Amino acid sequence: MFWPSGGHCCFFCCLILIWMKKQREPKRCWRIRGYDSLTLIFDQSVPFGQMTEGNMKALLRALVAKDLLPHELMGAYAKRGTKIHIALLEIQKEKQLEKRRTVYTCGNNPYYTADIELLR
Repeated sequence: MFWPSGGHCCFFCCLILIWMKKQREPKRCWRIRGYDSLTLIFDQSVPFGQMTEGNMKALLRALVAKDLLPHELMGAYAKRGTKIHIALLEIQKEKQLEKRRTVYTCGNNPYYTADIELLR
């Protein structure tokens, strides 16, 4: 198809192809879970584009911090290597090669995890 200006519809064809590709792409989400020992206490999904990796890490720290006692919270914010430092709010990053994903974990008990999953 040709336009009156002498050009053709390549631009519009490209837009349509891009749109069609986006429709086929799987939708991803952050899956946040909280556990007390092995008991699931929290399970929520957030669309991937609505939260950055940095925000997700901050959220994991906040979820863990809400259950800490005041002296544990002070220790978690103390400088590393000091006598009162406790590594309760540090994020652990584990690459699961068999599932081709990364899982972020924070806390001891309760603890929270976040990873990226495909929406079904």
